[in-house]
Amino acid sequence: MPRDNFRKSIIFPLANPDNPGTASGHGSLVSSQYPSGSWVFSQYGEISSPTESWNDLAPNIMARMIERLNNRVSSLEIEVAQIKKQANTVIIQIKNLYSEKLILKEPLNILLQDENGYFTATSLDLDLYGLGDSTQEAIKDLGENIEDIFFTFKAEGKNKLGSDMLKIWNFMRLVLKEDKNATKSRRGKKSL
Repeated sequence: MPRDNFRKSIIFPLANPDNPGTASGHGSLVSSQYPSGSWVFSQYGEISSPTESWNDLAPNIMARMIERLNNRVSSLEIEVAQIKKQANTVIIQIKNLYSEKLILKEPLNILLQDENGYFTATSLDLDLYGLGDSTQEAIKDLGENIEDIFFTFKAEGKNKLGSDMLKIWNFMRLVLKEDKNATKSRRGKKSL
C-alpha cells in the first residue's frame, strides 16, 4: 500500500527499554487512515486489515503497549533483586585467620555476604569460603578451610598438584606462613 493513499498517519516510536525516553530502533506503532476513513495499524512491518474506526484499533495498540510495559516491569524487578543482593555484599580485608597454625603475612581480601542472616565469607583468590550465623563465624570457618587446604597441599607437594591448585598453593605461600610457636607447642605435646 503506497503511503500517498493515506490521509494521515499517527506514529508512536517504541521506547528503548535500555534507555527510557529514547527510540529503540526496533520500529514504531503506526496507525494510518485511508481517504475512505478506515484505519490500518502496523508494527514491525506487519500491516493489519483496514478497519472502519480508530476505536477498533485502540484495544490492540493498548494490549501491545501493556504487554511491553509488563515485560519491562519484570526486567526491572530482576534488576532490583540483583541490586539488593549486591547491597548485602561487602569486600573487607582480614589480618587474622583465627588459626593456631597459620599467620597471614599480609591482609587477605574476602567477600562477605548476608543471605537473610546466614553469612558467607569467600576468598576469591583461594577459591574457598566459610559459612556461619555471624560474620565472625563465617570468617573463622573460612580460616579453618584455608588451614586444611594449606596443609593438604603441603603434604601433597607441588609436583602432585594440578595447574589450578598449584596457582592457589603459590598464592597461599605468598600470603600465609606457619606459626613457629604453634609448631613448637605441637611438638612439645607429642613428646609428653
